Amino acid sequence: MVSYFIGGSLGTWTASMAWQYAQWSGVCFVGATMAIFALIAHLIFSNRIKLD
Repeated sequence: MVSYFIGGSLGTWTASMAWQYAQWSGVCFVGATMAIFALIAHLIFSNRIKLD
């Protein structure tokens, strides 16, 4: 649960900073960047995918 809270608060903080500087385009950029990082982490750490 701690990691969920940290992830949620980090996402909220980065989105609010993006809104302050670039409004909706910044918020969308932050969301897309986090989604790409999540996909990369999934591909790297997934046990089902063999990278041999």
